[in-house]
Amino acid sequence: MKPKRLIPAIAIYSLMVVGLVVIWTPSLVFSQATEPDDATCLGCHDGLDLTLRQTIHRLSSEVKSSKSAVACVSCHSGGAAHIENPSIENIGNPARMTGADALSQCSSCHVPHPEMNGFGANGHNLLQTNCASCHSVHAGKNSLLRDDQARFCLDCHQSVATQFIRRSAHPVRQNDVTCLSCHRMVQSTDTEMAYGLNKVCEDCHADVTGPYLYDHEAVHGWSAEGSGCNDCHNPHGSENDKLLRQPSNLMCKQCHTVPGHSLAPTTVAQHRAVAADGDFSKMACMTCHTDVHGSNDNDKLLDADLTVRLGVGCSCHGLR
Repeated sequence: MKPKRLIPAIAIYSLMVVGLVVIWTPSLVFSQATEPDDATCLGCHDGLDLTLRQTIHRLSSEVKSSKSAVACVSCHSGGAAHIENPSIENIGNPARMTGADALSQCSSCHVPHPEMNGFGANGHNLLQTNCASCHSVHAGKNSLLRDDQARFCLDCHQSVATQFIRRSAHPVRQNDVTCLSCHRMVQSTDTEMAYGLNKVCEDCHADVTGPYLYDHEAVHGWSAEGSGCNDCHNPHGSENDKLLRQPSNLMCKQCHTVPGHSLAPTTVAQHRAVAADGDFSKMACMTCHTDVHGSNDNDKLLDADLTVRLGVGCSCHGLR
């Protein structure tokens, strides 16, 4: 007869622990609070689902074959605690979050869009602004913008808002264009928009964009001399005509008084006969140089009909 095998005390203790786990595990699972479904949330917040139906945030519970998983608790975290104690303090609300908290909540589904001039970065995030500063998820509009005219930009950019009431300004207050017509939020991979500053202006001002046989190098945004259109124009507003930063000849002299661009005294003397009172310095540069963006006729950007208008020949420039 074989002797009985004794079970070590440590083995008996291990079996007891495992038994306790097996016995108590179900009760632990069932005691954990679960996030409420959409029907539970709408029991108190009736009608908020209607504000989402026309947007990309339509609740998945309303769509039979939804490819996305959108629920109330997708954006409003902490639903389980909120059911036990309905309070605005224990439910996540992206509209009340700021900075990194708001960004992390929304970017769990949406890739944050960089600003056009940010080369992949978003300056709004650095200022701790909220996604809800521009977007309203429950507004019932597919664009999710707070307003279609983007007036929300001016809430923060007050200094820019005052420029739109100047003598010459982009018609933002007239609702013909909006801030987002120029300040577009694009992906950093869209290099034509992200790096081609003049491209924004060219979309509306195609009549002056060329290409020209004779370019005025000042208009090139990529040139070492400056930033293209913005070198001469204030895009928001100016007291001068055509959004110009400087009045009349002062605009031209900001470049044409430096070496290589100077108006030599001999040049002034040679043109005295052109001026009505003999003082060429009082004439506007654009009296003759009308094609300031570029020309297909003259490398000096002169008006092709200049001799007809002035009644004198400009033989030095090939105009008779």
